[in-house]
Amino acid sequence: GGADYGPGLRTLAHELLNPLAGMRGAAQLLERDALAPAQRELASLIREEADRLAALAARLLRPPSAASLSAFDVHEPLQRVAALLAAQPDAPRVLRDYDPSLPPAQGDAERILQLLLNLARNAHEAGARTLTLRTRAEIGTRLPGAHRVLRIEVQDDGHGVMPELRARLFEPWVSGRSDGTGLGLALARAIAREHGGELDYAPADPGSLFVLRLPQAEAMP
Repeated sequence: GGADYGPGLRTLAHELLNPLAGMRGAAQLLERDALAPAQRELASLIREEADRLAALAARLLRPPSAASLSAFDVHEPLQRVAALLAAQPDAPRVLRDYDPSLPPAQGDAERILQLLLNLARNAHEAGARTLTLRTRAEIGTRLPGAHRVLRIEVQDDGHGVMPELRARLFEPWVSGRSDGTGLGLALARAIAREHGGELDYAPADPGSLFVLRLPQAEAMP
């Protein structure tokens, strides 16, 4: 089975669906009427993100179930994260340190995109000037049911996580920001675990390092 997101997240998901429908409709009108190609592209981005969030909200409203698993290239959601981040004002510079020979992962690419976006937004909100996206095959680590592990690192040079919050960082409603909910990291770890993977945090100097481990596609039973 999948992760149980709890009543708090399900209530939030329900409340999100109506405003998302409004956003999507407005973006469609902008997309249709925009004169400049760059404006149409941004309107299209808004519409696609509204669709993705609506799909996420719908998933949270369903009973937990196994993720829709298939082989995918982990660099595709990472590239999407970089593109979405670049559209934000004052976005951090993205550095890519990819292993191009990496085999595919086993999972739901849209769910992994959501996880990675949550990490990237965290970095942005933490005042990061640089965000490093790194991929490696991890030797010597085993996940349940998997022989080989893919390692995705998201490292930033923001102000990091206060020591007193680190032990509870992935719990809902725990946040270092006065206006934060802490739901992003709770959901990110839930997504990692529903894939048979794991998401961990380590302090960096400066900033934060998040390490996502996913099973390789060929290693799945």
